[in-house]
Amino acid sequence: MELDQLLNLTSTVAGKLLPILGAVVLFFLIQFFRRLVTLMVSANEAVKSLQGTLDSANKQLDLLEKPMQTLNEISETVDNVHEASKSAVRSVIAALVDQMGSLLKMFNTKKDEAQSESELPAQNDLQVNIQVDQEPKQEVVHKANTPKENIRGDEDEPSK
Repeated sequence: MELDQLLNLTSTVAGKLLPILGAVVLFFLIQFFRRLVTLMVSANEAVKSLQGTLDSANKQLDLLEKPMQTLNEISETVDNVHEASKSAVRSVIAALVDQMGSLLKMFNTKKDEAQSESELPAQNDLQVNIQVDQEPKQEVVHKANTPKENIRGDEDEPSK
């Protein structure tokens, strides 16, 4: 078989086969477009049926807008109070650190005053003794020698 005969045979087969293949491809394209149109119609119906649900959800979201705004304002207020309290505590701590020396001096002064007040009665006794010593005719009375009163009002007696 020669090359010319092969090409002629292929040409005649292709001439008869191409219209058949074209018809098969056309049939599949028609089926594809039919299913595509069916899909588009069902999608459109689904969107229409969801439209009511979407409208209802939109109305509910609109109703929630005011409470959400109120919650947002409350949250901002809480944040502002938190920041103010933090800054107040920081300023108190800073003031305490700055004034620590003067506070220690004040506490030491109070402590010294308390110690000096506890020593005053001993000085008063000494003054009384000095005054008593200047007047020899009077009897000398020491506070330490006076009998102590008991809770019941009885005088302390030596142990029996």
